[in-house]
Amino acid sequence: MPLLKELFEKAGFENVKTYINSGNVLFSARESNVNTLREECEQLILNGFGLNVRTVVLSARDYESIVSRAPLWWNSNSEEKHNAIFVIPPLQPEEIVSKIGFNPEYEKVYCCDSVIFWSASLKHFSKTKISEISSTKEYGSVTVRNANTFLKIRSILNECGKQTL
Repeated sequence: MPLLKELFEKAGFENVKTYINSGNVLFSARESNVNTLREECEQLILNGFGLNVRTVVLSARDYESIVSRAPLWWNSNSEEKHNAIFVIPPLQPEEIVSKIGFNPEYEKVYCCDSVIFWSASLKHFSKTKISEISSTKEYGSVTVRNANTFLKIRSILNECGKQTL
């Protein structure tokens, strides 16, 4: 993560912060178009590390909007696993849910903008459908954050002011 931070700083991004070892980079940028920033970040990672990865870029305002619209059941039960599944355009969350499905007996799913809020009983995790996403071709079009990471990023953004993720 220190090398990733350094890469972004050398590219001219400001107030660069990284969070845990899963590629979360928070930064300020003069550019405000998230599609342009996404392309720039992907090219930067390709040039810097030789990795062709797809990224999600959200403004702090958009991130906060998504957090504020999380369903009340999400992250409310310690006996459940809670994930925010970010879907990379042009794929849409509803397409992922439709393709993979979900088992309402064991899991809850809610689509909000580019995110799928997902919760499932820890006891019945193996019976869920969304947990199988890693074995699908759609897995290359998502990035998953658990509730703790998702909310910690919000906290960091609030501490730093209006930056871009």
